[in-house]
Amino acid sequence: MRVPGVDPVIIMRAIDALRPNPKNARTHSKRKIKDLAETIRAVGFIGAIVIDDAGMILAGHARHAAARLLGMKTVPTLCVTGLHESLVRAFVLADNKFAERAGWDRELLAIELEELSVALPALQLDLSVTGFEAGEVDALIADLGAQTDAPEDRSPPSAGPAVSCRGDLDEAALRPDRAETPPVDSDAPAGDWAALCSQDLPFVASE
Repeated sequence: MRVPGVDPVIIMRAIDALRPNPKNARTHSKRKIKDLAETIRAVGFIGAIVIDDAGMILAGHARHAAARLLGMKTVPTLCVTGLHESLVRAFVLADNKFAERAGWDRELLAIELEELSVALPALQLDLSVTGFEAGEVDALIADLGAQTDAPEDRSPPSAGPAVSCRGDLDEAALRPDRAETPPVDSDAPAGDWAALCSQDLPFVASE
């Protein structure tokens, strides 16, 4: 099987020399382009725009638009050559679709965002450079807090029902001759006996 050629060298090309793919079905809002431009301004243009040998963009339309918004004159590019036109079209769709189908480990994501919310201000940045909106961040961190109860708030594991056995209690104290005379209730009717019912079941002695 013939493998298409990819120039492994990243080449800086004039931004005006690149042309968007007229069949690119992926859309990007102006707000997204603006947010991406701010991220590029903060961290630099990391990665490269993928183009064919005619300079048409195969992957990186949003970064190309963001670079234009920032007034950049050149951008890093990777050139793919020898790819059939049908495969070019399939790659453009696949590059976007596979990214869309990716998921998140919400617990790890929340931890990353929580830690970055503390670290980024030292660089005079905030979480907007990650692409996440404030409402999303708050919800993720709140979910993480709800899932991680403090150890003292958790009930200890149960080893089964509690049962008292002979020897657990001071049997001498239970002998009739050791029992103390209870106080007399002057309001109790004469000749009536009180009924005792133990409600503290775990401490009823058994063999």
